[in-house]
Amino acid sequence: MKIRISLVPIALAATVISGLSAVAIDDTGQKPSSEMERQGRDLDRRLTAELEESDPEAARLFAQANEARDREDHSTASGLYGQVHDRVPSFAHALRRQCNEELAQGHREMAVALCRNAVRQKESADNLAALARALMAGTPNFPSRPPDQIEALELATRAAGMEPGNIFALAVQCQAALGRGERRILEGCVGNMATRYPDEGITHFFQMIRS
Repeated sequence: MKIRISLVPIALAATVISGLSAVAIDDTGQKPSSEMERQGRDLDRRLTAELEESDPEAARLFAQANEARDREDHSTASGLYGQVHDRVPSFAHALRRQCNEELAQGHREMAVALCRNAVRQKESADNLAALARALMAGTPNFPSRPPDQIEALELATRAAGMEPGNIFALAVQCQAALGRGERRILEGCVGNMATRYPDEGITHFFQMIRS
């Protein structure tokens, strides 16, 4: 069943979720303030270690890109992620992160292309969710059209099904369902978030919108 929803909560959801893909990574040893942050830290550590084994210089560039991302220097971060992928073409994570940085600069067309390439290279939950988020984003020159929104919901639902514990994939699925007015999918998505992450701010956010 579809529901009619104001564009205001949809825009708010997009703003909130944009922070999920750019969580600041802190290696000070402090306890993460949220599950979202913990997953972000763990992923950065794992990916850096993976690059260290194959190409230490790529690992150094990747760390620099993450630092640029965290200080919101999106242009620098995008260029550095591109250099990482040039050095290690099999490292699809660099494409996805470059996609996120281009999207942060309002370069929707480029972001969608990068995320599509990441999905072609590796159909992971993170890549599918990132492509869905890029498709939902709109700019005056390249607005998000209904076919994009339908595809985004399909991609996000696949991502959430692939990794039910991936909080980013769940949040993007909720945003996509909200944007399409799909109450049944929204209810299921919010229910999953409430079961897995009852204390997360993003969970409370979607519970508030749903009600």
